[in-house]
Formats: sequence, C-alpha cells, structure tokens
Amino acid sequence: MSSAYENEQKELTHKREDLKARIRAEEKKTQSTNQFLETIRKYETVTELNRSMLVELIDSIYVYQAEGTGRDRKQKVEINYRFLAGSQCGIA
Repeated sequence: MSSAYENEQKELTHKREDLKARIRAEEKKTQSTNQFLETIRKYETVTELNRSMLVELIDSIYVYQAEGTGRDRKQKVEINYRFLAGSQCGIA
C-alpha cells in the first residue's frame, strides 16, 4: 500500500510540474500577444509604412521563387511577426 501511495505521489508531482510549465508557456504567449497588440495600436491610423514601423513589427520576410508566367505567375511571400511566435502571413 505504501508503494502505491508513493507512486501516486510521484505521478501527481509530475502532473503538477507539467501543468506549471504549461501555465508559464501560456502566460508567455499572452504577454507576447499583449505586447504585439500594444505595438499595433500605435499604428492604427497609419496610412504609410516606414522603416521604423517594420523593424518594430516584423521579424523576417521570406520571398520565394516565382512560379508560372504572365497572369498565372504566383509568388509566395512569408511574413513572420516579431511578437507572435510561429505566426505567418502567406501571400500568393
């Protein structure tokens, strides 16, 4: 009975640590999202982009090889925003 109790305690401890790690990860995502929204709000009424805005908002831009010709030509552009991990905006 004692070993069953100890095993249950270890399992619960592992679950607690896992949940704490998940909470920290979600808090970090929330903080990044809030920071991104705060930055975006500064530029709500902007009609023209400038270099400082792009540096503040965008982490990287990838422009891929164009495919096709004429009206059928398509080119993929990937924009990775600074504060939103894993976020992308694909444009064809």
